[in-house]
Amino acid sequence: EFVQEEHIAACWECVRVAVEVCGEVRGALATAHTENVQVHEGYSQLMSKHLAMVTNYRNLESQRGTLDARVAVLAARLHQKEAEMDELRAQISALLAEERDGSKQH
Repeated sequence: EFVQEEHIAACWECVRVAVEVCGEVRGALATAHTENVQVHEGYSQLMSKHLAMVTNYRNLESQRGTLDARVAVLAARLHQKEAEMDELRAQISALLAEERDGSKQH
């Protein structure tokens, strides 16, 4: 009978330890799950920021293309105006030269 009681007590101790270990494992799993959820949320936030940055970059590239085209148009206009000014200077120089030559002849 004493052996049976000892055996039963040992069994109950095993059950108690098993329950305690299961509780610790359950707690560790809960903590790991919480951490996993936090990591997933952080990853989602990073991906959202990354996508926003990619979109901004593409928009900036598009704007740069538009600005490059506008600069090219303005540069062409500037060269045209410079050529017109050079032509006007030449005409003015020619008129001044004619005026000088005409005043020398009189």
